Amino acid sequence: MIKVFRGSLVAIALLLAAPGSAAAQLTDIPGFDSVLAQVQERLGDNRIIFQEAVELTQGDMKFYADHVEYYVETNRLVATGNVLLIEPDHQIAADRADFNAKTRLGTFYNAQGFASLGKTAEMAELGTLDPDVQFYGETLEKVSEDTYVISKGGFTSCVQANPRWEMTSGSLRLRVDHYALLSNMMLKVKGVPALYLPYMYYPLSKDNRSTGFLMPSYGSSTYKGHTISNAFFWAINRSQDATFLHDWYSKTGQSVAGEYRYVSLGGAGNLRTNFLNERPIRYVLDGEELEQAGRRTFGAYGNLSQALGGSWYAQGRADYSSDLTVDQLYSTDIARASRRTRSYGGSVSGTTKGIRLTGVFDRNEYFAENGTSSVRGNSPRINVARPDRLIGRLPIYASVTSEYVRIDSKVIDKARTDTVNEGLHRFDIVPAIRFPFNKLAFLAVNTTARFPTTFWSDSMLVELVNGNPVATSRAGSPVTRRFVELNASVNGPTLVKIWDAPKSSYAQRFRHSIEPFLSVTYRSAIDNFNAIPKVESSDNIVGNATSYSYGMNTRFYAKRTVDGPRAIPREVVTATIQQTYYSDARSVLSDTNDRSRNLEPVSRFSPVSVLVRTSPFGGVDGTFRTDYDGRYSRFRSFSASAGWEEPQVSLLAGWSAARFRPDRQGRNIIRASQYFNSDLNLRFQQNRYGFIHQLNWDVKTQSLLQHRIAGYYNAQCCGFSAEYQFIDLTRIATSAVPQDSRFHFSVTLGGIGNVSNIFGALGGTDSR
Repeated sequence: MIKVFRGSLVAIALLLAAPGSAAAQLTDIPGFDSVLAQVQERLGDNRIIFQEAVELTQGDMKFYADHVEYYVETNRLVATGNVLLIEPDHQIAADRADFNAKTRLGTFYNAQGFASLGKTAEMAELGTLDPDVQFYGETLEKVSEDTYVISKGGFTSCVQANPRWEMTSGSLRLRVDHYALLSNMMLKVKGVPALYLPYMYYPLSKDNRSTGFLMPSYGSSTYKGHTISNAFFWAINRSQDATFLHDWYSKTGQSVAGEYRYVSLGGAGNLRTNFLNERPIRYVLDGEELEQAGRRTFGAYGNLSQALGGSWYAQGRADYSSDLTVDQLYSTDIARASRRTRSYGGSVSGTTKGIRLTGVFDRNEYFAENGTSSVRGNSPRINVARPDRLIGRLPIYASVTSEYVRIDSKVIDKARTDTVNEGLHRFDIVPAIRFPFNKLAFLAVNTTARFPTTFWSDSMLVELVNGNPVATSRAGSPVTRRFVELNASVNGPTLVKIWDAPKSSYAQRFRHSIEPFLSVTYRSAIDNFNAIPKVESSDNIVGNATSYSYGMNTRFYAKRTVDGPRAIPREVVTATIQQTYYSDARSVLSDTNDRSRNLEPVSRFSPVSVLVRTSPFGGVDGTFRTDYDGRYSRFRSFSASAGWEEPQVSLLAGWSAARFRPDRQGRNIIRASQYFNSDLNLRFQQNRYGFIHQLNWDVKTQSLLQHRIAGYYNAQCCGFSAEYQFIDLTRIATSAVPQDSRFHFSVTLGGIGNVSNIFGALGGTDSR
């Protein structure tokens, strides 16, 4: 029905406005600018009857009908036969109407209409306009300038000649450019009933951020059973919004979540929380029937970055779940599902009178496979620093840094009881002087002398016989460390070659540079090294030791004329090779650059690390890393990644292989691993439809960790998205099912979007 009435309205307007009609011009009709009608009959002073091709004009309103009774005192029109009301932003056609010409309000019977959203609609010739919403009903009551109450009718915001969908309802309240409120709503797609809801709030606005319900999504999961996801979006204002979500699972229970986002001139932030109420689950494992206990869990995830005024800035983050196995079993993000950590924290920093102040609070908890966990954090860490300042007229800079930290360090058993608590207080003050020498363009030398003094509130218990520390035993008395650190860093000499290549199809000018570097650090003796608690890397500094860090950087640039005459040379390839030698092998424990430190160092040489980055074209980049261990004459690890970013294509692929060799204490048993992952996103016809593919493959065991395929299609006024995911739960969690196959599906309608569910399904195609 709704798909033909727009053409009918235009046809009626053309017929009634045709110049060939022989309607008589009537004058002096109160309340109207002009009146046309074939027949006029005045019944007293208050009642006038118009018949045949009636046209009433009042300002920008036109009213047509076959028969009209007009009551002068009340401005009431009772019209029958081909009734048509035309105003700048809407048109209504009906069999009959009871209408007030002064207030422009009234009731239309067996009516159809359409309206344009927004305040900028302009009528075309003959009163036609491009509609944004179409509606109909047995009765259509216009109760205000932009509000209609409809009985036994429906509407659609799909304005094609043949609308693909419509919503029908026994009672419908429609406020143009705001919302449609329906009770007992039935969604029909091409005339076929597709969805019933007892209550529906549908946003109607030109703004893409409108308050209202989002389209539900449906799915199935081996672990969760059938799933239904619902969401309500609240557009608080142009810089804030909130989303409230609910997921129902036929096998496991339900969850609710909320998300808040804001953007301001000084920063941005988002916070997402979820609550899961999971009931007990019975399952069969190896022929034995088991029961997984029910649970209630909480999660919070978010980021904050906000200017506080002046030079002060605040940051916050949360990545916390009260039960990590919930993310492992429910999350569609393989990185989140496989993680073993939870953390939260924040910081405030600023500068006042040339002094930099930073306050940090953070807590990180790592869960081991046996159920125990270790906590590391700062509550708080306060840093006060005076940056480099010239000493008189000398080319020497002086600075001072001080820091107080309350270190949290403990081990928690399966019963969530602290078994080992190594927390303590520490205070550092580090005055330093620096002498840079940068007179030569090809050579840079920087020398620094630091004089750290560190105080710990507790110390290690030391054996009187040999002076060795007693593991995990504290003496209960403070300890202080003082030493001198001297450092000299040399970059260069830098060798550069520049040449032109006019016949090259890639670039017309190239530049290649080679830059060696060397950093030498000496630390004076630390007599009480064994009494110092070893909680952080800086606590492991070894005295009377020297380290030499050496290597080479090489960079290859190309200046391409296709990037324009003023194009900046592109860094096509950059490579770094580096190694460190320690006069005392224990110094590796304080080196934060060594990515794989052993608990018991056995070599004075660190592995040789190689890093190569390339970006030959805009949107294309690649990275390769490896390290070579001379003790075993073999490479310990490899990793490579490549990315391609274009308006139609996003591709990221990575490969990693790790090899672990045992040390002389027998630790670090061989646990070789090799993985491949890829993430592909294709977008076509200005993102009208697209395809997403994700893969995580265990190369060593030739097994699939995760496989996700998703697709979406967005037509003019409707669309759909679907997703399938397979995930091997045996690799990341203990579950009632070894593998989980998940499927999710959702539709989108014009003016209303869908959203990913609480744990990320359809996350690659969500919109709101």
